[in-house]
Amino acid sequence: FFVTVGNLTRNKNLSVAIEAFRRLEPGAARLVVVGRADSRIFGSEPVAADANVIFAGRQSDEVLAGLLQRSSALVFP
Repeated sequence: FFVTVGNLTRNKNLSVAIEAFRRLEPGAARLVVVGRADSRIFGSEPVAADANVIFAGRQSDEVLAGLLQRSSALVFP
């Protein structure tokens, strides 16, 4: 799995990374998105779940460090 940290504001470009993972075959690779899901950021429509994209929400520094240590890479679009 891969990890990205942040929110879906346009300047973060996370929507591009999420779309790329959604286009992969189910289970080919997973993207774990760490960050707060805020309606001011995501809008009134919830972000759809996907087999390749996991929205982990806000996590402690310890959990984030563990995810980063175990991941294949940090995605920083």
